[in-house]
Amino acid sequence: LTLTPNFTWDPKIHGAAENFWIIVEDVNSEVILHSESFLLKQKLAMAGEEHFVTFYVPMMEPLPPQYFINVVSDRWLQCKMVTPIRFKNVILPEKYPPTTELLDMLPLPISALKWPEAEKMYPKFKVFNAIQTQIFTTFYGTDDSVFLGAPTSSGKTICAEFALLRLLKTGGKAIYVAPKEDLVSQRFGDWAARFGECLDKKVGVLTGHPQSDLKTLEKSDIVCSSPENWDIISRKWKQRKLVQQVKLFIVDEVHLLTEGNSVLEVIVSRMRHMASHLEKHIRFVGLGTSIANSRDVAGWMGVSTKDCFNFLPDARPVSLEVAIQGFDQYHRAARLLAMAKPTYNTIKQLSFDKPALVFVPDRKQAKIAALDLVTNATMDGHEKRFLSIGEEDLNRYSAQLREKTLKYCLEYGVGFLHEGMMKVEKEIVEKLFAVGAIQVLVVTHSLCWSLSVHAHMVVIVDTQRYDGREH
Repeated sequence: LTLTPNFTWDPKIHGAAENFWIIVEDVNSEVILHSESFLLKQKLAMAGEEHFVTFYVPMMEPLPPQYFINVVSDRWLQCKMVTPIRFKNVILPEKYPPTTELLDMLPLPISALKWPEAEKMYPKFKVFNAIQTQIFTTFYGTDDSVFLGAPTSSGKTICAEFALLRLLKTGGKAIYVAPKEDLVSQRFGDWAARFGECLDKKVGVLTGHPQSDLKTLEKSDIVCSSPENWDIISRKWKQRKLVQQVKLFIVDEVHLLTEGNSVLEVIVSRMRHMASHLEKHIRFVGLGTSIANSRDVAGWMGVSTKDCFNFLPDARPVSLEVAIQGFDQYHRAARLLAMAKPTYNTIKQLSFDKPALVFVPDRKQAKIAALDLVTNATMDGHEKRFLSIGEEDLNRYSAQLREKTLKYCLEYGVGFLHEGMMKVEKEIVEKLFAVGAIQVLVVTHSLCWSLSVHAHMVVIVDTQRYDGREH
């Protein structure tokens, strides 16, 4: 709403400010849909500037012909302005479709793959989980494009492997794209070992150098890439026959499209255009968390309604409990300081002898948070509370570390990771946490994509962080 003062301001009569009320009524003026106070100050009124007020009102069905906006003075009689807002040409968004219901089905055994070599890729379990069982026929039994929205850790990667296994039976190249480099590296390491050892298939990763990437694309059955690297290769798809041989295109973490991943949007649209131009079928597989507009994303990827699976966020193999504790300190340093003791108490109460991850905004806070945990444990009389390994065994690992603060914290069972650490140090700390030698691991938020460890509890310390694009 734009408000413009259209009267002569007299300080003797109006004073320093005038208060008005903004009231939104329905078409019959029977129901007040919104009301709020608006203070007009003398300086701004005499300058004749426009004032902007933003608010939200509910939209009923059937669509009403209009609403009325009233601007009424708080102390002057007959000082009132009424403006109708008509909805004749308003286009309402489509209602979000219902989520996919998780059916109560018998778990499907891995023998359903009917491929003994492929079954060796899953030595840790004998049956697939509920989501994998429900979508198995669509992913493994058809060549249709699919969208799968499901909570984190619900086994979406294995669902993508169903599509890969189907492709490898008939032959063809598959491309896996993820918006984060850490995810690409993690997936390449996992698939290179499993597909290479069990099925003798070549898995490659693109580096951004066109000549070497083209050789990788030629030799590999499965290629992992970031959106930027695949964009470089696929731009000249008309001249590059290797790009035209792609039969399966997997896009992971589709929900990150809204976070400025324009390149990801470009390459998906380009691959669909290429398939249409060549009159060739390319199977698209989209993976992401549960999203509200799943039909829109699926339609953009060429997925039919029947092959769009969007499960509820609580459809998880392991239940998740969320608790939020607020802090009213305005200044960042004071707020982070106030969070130190509650973080320790939360870990002590809810994850007494089980692994816990603590995410912090930056590398400086990673060190501070780790030291605070050690200090609180010492003050509590249990300084070695978080340590589950002997000193001699720990010294063998800590001797390879350079950072003194990290060595000190590890002696008390608390480790930390940030972007500035050496690769060897990161691997040692991750290994100690993964095997249970240390109980608490403090990590900067940007490393969440590269972590491959499991924890009983996760603490997110402060939800604000510095962003160079906005600050």
